[in-house]
Amino acid sequence: MTENKGRRLFRYYPEDFGALPVRVVHMDITFDVYDGHTRVVSALTAVTLDAPLPSLALNARDLDILRVEAGGYAVAHTYDRDAATLTVTFDPPIPPRTEFTLDTETICRPNTHLLEGLYYDGLCPGGPPAQITQCQQWGFQRLVPCLDDMTAKCTYTTTIIADNGYTATISNGDPVGARIPCAPGRSMQRYENTKTPMAPYLFFLGVGCYDTYRREFEYPDGRIFALELLVKPGSDPIGAEKALDILAGAVMWVHLFTGPEQYRDREIREEIWRLVRVRNEVKRSGDASAVEEIRGRLRKLITTITPGYAYTGAVYREIAMQNSDFGGMENVGNTTIAANRIMPGPDTTDPAFEYLVRVKAHEYYHNENGSEVTGQSPFEIWLNEAVTVHVENQHHAFFFGETYSRLQTVLDLLDPVAGTLTLDRGAGSMPIEPDGFNDPNDLITGVTYVKAPEFVRMIETLMGKEAFAEALGRYHDRVRHANASRADWLRCMEEVSGQDFTTMAAVWLKEKE
Repeated sequence: MTENKGRRLFRYYPEDFGALPVRVVHMDITFDVYDGHTRVVSALTAVTLDAPLPSLALNARDLDILRVEAGGYAVAHTYDRDAATLTVTFDPPIPPRTEFTLDTETICRPNTHLLEGLYYDGLCPGGPPAQITQCQQWGFQRLVPCLDDMTAKCTYTTTIIADNGYTATISNGDPVGARIPCAPGRSMQRYENTKTPMAPYLFFLGVGCYDTYRREFEYPDGRIFALELLVKPGSDPIGAEKALDILAGAVMWVHLFTGPEQYRDREIREEIWRLVRVRNEVKRSGDASAVEEIRGRLRKLITTITPGYAYTGAVYREIAMQNSDFGGMENVGNTTIAANRIMPGPDTTDPAFEYLVRVKAHEYYHNENGSEVTGQSPFEIWLNEAVTVHVENQHHAFFFGETYSRLQTVLDLLDPVAGTLTLDRGAGSMPIEPDGFNDPNDLITGVTYVKAPEFVRMIETLMGKEAFAEALGRYHDRVRHANASRADWLRCMEEVSGQDFTTMAAVWLKEKE
């Protein structure tokens, strides 16, 4: 019960998001996917805290509960479908600081009308229906019993069993071997996401039919991983290759032009940028000796600078989605993007092309700011997004020009009819960091994506760009693989700058215009 109980204006308040009763370590999940239902077998491994654990309440929405077990313990369970809670009682209670595994077997069903959890996303030509997930904010509990909280970050292994008619079965992490037959007309694919502990809202599962375009991405120091673009069958190959060009450019730009020392050695960074483009062209020509000569120069140059974020997985995918509440959604290793914005075509307008460029950079940068470093609760969604939009704006300015890019943002802010500050004066508007909310989608507005980045930009202006970059790097290093609050972010800004932003934050984050 919160202190606001009895006078609640909102459904959720910050105090509703407290410490978890256990520390989640790992989830090993098998999804046996059929057209109308999916059987889910889960092993949730967690560690108890400083007191015995007699029971554990898991989030479980609209599931059929088939089995609940825990090795070494007698368990009983009750399922409150209305409250979406599966409560498991342990006999004897699990001792303090003890690792245990809770095994569940459940059934979930794909939705036809709700774009959360598992839902249908088009048809495979002559085959089974495509199905994908959307787990932001609380869609993971529609798949499997879990602690559906942003602080329940853990590693995952995921196995997908599905119809052979699907051309792709996808989840977070790197594929473990090839897709193999496991039953008549069905096959199995396994994924490991063991490098980046992941919040539940970033989980992704997809089975569908796509044209897949693949490209090797090579960093200046020689490290490589694969970029994949999964688009509608029959998509234009030229447009798909252009989309991969834009994505590869965004990945390299983040590596060279973000990070704590991004404003140092600018000429060297620009020379590396130029040489990378030359190397890629020479690779296409097949001149192996010329490629090696350029690689040698790049390896020497990259040792003279401190680059920014480098991707840690073996594959990074962009997946076209037909239906979503969002234009794009980061899911560790897999970004879903609206099908009409994932690749350019002859009908793509200038604004649509710019959005395409923006969304690719934005969702990729979320790998660091949002996935590796995650907000503490939905009240920190603005922090995940505002910092990412700030970097997205820098990327846009790099390619389209600082003046033009800034003018776009100002117009978004000041448009007298639909500008963010105009809407911010409305009765239904909320501050960047509201006192409460009724639905997480209340927080996905222009206030989060346009006004909040202006707060970040003002902090940068007061600190200076170099100091801000150093502070942002400190923030990412300090909270990597964990969860961050507004205070964590401001503390890093204040430590580096020597300034106090408390009063400014209280005004800009807690008040409307």
